[in-house]
Amino acid sequence: MDNQIRVVHISVGDLYITDRPVNIITVVGSCLAVIMRVPRLSLAGMTHPIYPKLTSPDLDGLQCVDSAMERMLAKFISLGAALREIDVKIFGGSSTIVDARRSSIDVGALNTAAAREFIRTNGLCLSAHDTGGRTGRKVMLDVASGTVSVKMLAHAVVTPRETAARAAG
Repeated sequence: MDNQIRVVHISVGDLYITDRPVNIITVVGSCLAVIMRVPRLSLAGMTHPIYPKLTSPDLDGLQCVDSAMERMLAKFISLGAALREIDVKIFGGSSTIVDARRSSIDVGALNTAAAREFIRTNGLCLSAHDTGGRTGRKVMLDVASGTVSVKMLAHAVVTPRETAARAAG
């Protein structure tokens, strides 16, 4: 019998929900890792949205905090969770993207605000958060225990011009 815990890596726009003992891992910067868990059901999940609100039909809803959290919540409720027992944790929302032309826009802060608004509006419990700052995070959820490990990544601020140059090179 193999006692190895399965590892699931999620990327931007992914949503993974399970009742199996797995570790879910993602890396976030200005985007968020949103975790929901219901211990009674051994149910947990993580989503990785990058934008605060669904504002364009061209976007996949799972790329946006509001619609990704809505889908996640709907799935938890359909699987028997009650609102009062859903534990929510959010990580990321860093100021890792700087746009010299629009320096007042902080996508990380907007993502965090969108998540907090969703939590408040739906009467959910935010039990842990680690947001803001100027570095990315590697986030790992142990579904069985509910333990979340966060590793801060090396300081890196990327401007859109640098990103485009990297993609072209």
